[in-house]
Parts: sequence; C-alpha cells; structure tokens
Amino acid sequence: MYGFESLQSFSRAFKKQFEEYPTPYRNSGFWDMGLCQPPITSLTYPVHPDMITISGDIPDNSPVHSNKVVLGTDFLLSKKGGKLQINKLLTDINLKIFNSISGMDNFIICGGMKPGVGHDADIYYSVTELSDTDKDGRQKALPPGHYAKVAFSGTYSEIIQFQAWANSHLPTKYKCRMLSGDYFTVFKRRKNHNVYDINYHIPCLPPAIPA
Repeated sequence: MYGFESLQSFSRAFKKQFEEYPTPYRNSGFWDMGLCQPPITSLTYPVHPDMITISGDIPDNSPVHSNKVVLGTDFLLSKKGGKLQINKLLTDINLKIFNSISGMDNFIICGGMKPGVGHDADIYYSVTELSDTDKDGRQKALPPGHYAKVAFSGTYSEIIQFQAWANSHLPTKYKCRMLSGDYFTVFKRRKNHNVYDINYHIPCLPPAIPA
C-alpha cells in the first residue's frame, strides 16, 4: 500500500503527519490544511482569498443532480496542448454539467463530492438561475457558512482548471481549516458569451477562528 509494509504502518505514519488516524480524520468536520504537504505543481494564479461569513438560512434546495466517478488510475496530472491538466476525468464531467446549463447568463452552481457505493465517488450539484435585478433572491440562494472567496474570469474550461488549482493550493498556502460542506460558484456571463466572471467559495476557516 503506497510502499508501506502494512495497513497498520500506514495508519501510524498518517497519524504522525495529520495528528489523527485515517478513519477519524475522514469523518471529521474540519481538516487543518497547514499539516498537508504543498501541492507538487508550480502552476499559480495571481489571486488572494477573502475569508467571509455568509449568514442566513439554508436556501430552498434546487433539484440535486449526481454523476458517478470511477477514477481508476486517472487521478494524476496530464498535459493537453502543452498545458498541465488537473484531473482530466473530473474536468470532462464538469464540462458535461456546464453544457446542460450553457444557456444561462447568471447562476450559482453548488455541490461537492462524496464517497460512492460500488464506485469511487459521486459528484452532486444543484443549479440556481439568478436575475440581474433580484438581489434579494441572489442572497437567499447563497448557502450560509464560512468560506474562502476568490474571484476569477475565464471560459468554463479555464474556470474548471482554476477551481481544481484553488482547491489544493489556497487552503495549504494560507493554512486554512477545510470545513465539511458544499462548495459554490456564482457565475456572471460577460458580453463575450464565452467568458464568465466568477466568485468561487471554498468552505473553510482561517487558523485564528475556532471551528
């Protein structure tokens, strides 16, 4: 198992690094990313997260959709057109999600990933279409909680790659504590219909705030 002599030796090494054994760590409500190793890629974006708190009630859920994920060995970095690509399979799944809602100009995608039954994982998500003028409706659609918010602009495929980078780099760089919960992205289409301005929200706390 990844070069360890036994499951027990892996568990001991895991606890030494993360201060918990694997099963309690997996079931925890938050994870100290300051204990994690920095990502192996040198890819970077000139962004800085804002730590925010969204108050309010849990919004009425839009219909929740799900996609099965069978990673096999396709969880490594790859290249496409001379550029680094992160998690090609997940990128393809996310592109299919976008194709189903490409007619929307302003919307929120909210969801995450959870362990699957009989396969690696399930990607679950909901989509809420927004109105330019209905600010109250926009606020009600945002899930309450603590987040690292980061802005980005690009095509949908560029946004997917940025989000994959942000998920691994930002929490470790800023030593955030990841929270169990949904991620969400607020999309606003530019006049160039292929480009969106987004605010991406990662559920987490900075080190100074107790969970």
